[in-house]
Amino acid sequence: VVAMSNMMNAKADGLNLGQISTSAFTDQYLIAEAKYTHQAFKYDGMIASDPPCLVINAKKGPLAGTDFKKFIEYAKANPERVRYGVSGHWGNQDFNRYQVEKNFGCKFQRVSIKGGSKIVLSIMSGDLEVGMLYPAEIRGGVESGDLAVLAQGGTERSEVYPNVPTFSELGHDLLTVAWRMWVLP
Repeated sequence: VVAMSNMMNAKADGLNLGQISTSAFTDQYLIAEAKYTHQAFKYDGMIASDPPCLVINAKKGPLAGTDFKKFIEYAKANPERVRYGVSGHWGNQDFNRYQVEKNFGCKFQRVSIKGGSKIVLSIMSGDLEVGMLYPAEIRGGVESGDLAVLAQGGTERSEVYPNVPTFSELGHDLLTVAWRMWVLP
């Protein structure tokens, strides 16, 4: 909030460049101190566009070895029992969770944990069943075989996980992407 507020109030003199993320679109609704909106900035370029991945524990627990269809069937049959890790209070991960619930007709148990890396560890240890995380956060767990990616956001399959379908391919127009952009005041 402090950095984005400072950028919003900075002089447009060519000496100030900031970086914002998807939260610039949601902070105004979630944080009383946020006096900015995404319209307060002039966009200068995209740094990254990360489609999050829906991941489960690949080796243990009730969902190990399942595919997306079986995952959704299990979640529907066990409302609010599938523990879904989110970071913070109604950020990107909560939005993603809500979109999966809304589009696929299931309801998860929301578990707030501080940070994506802790969500990854909690899924790997069996303390959580699922999370929706970015490729960089899950790569080690996927490569070790501890995590399985069931679906990914974005409009097309990522280069990192080309064998994993998008939500659109699974029959739902669900676009979940985190943007990181360069902005000017």
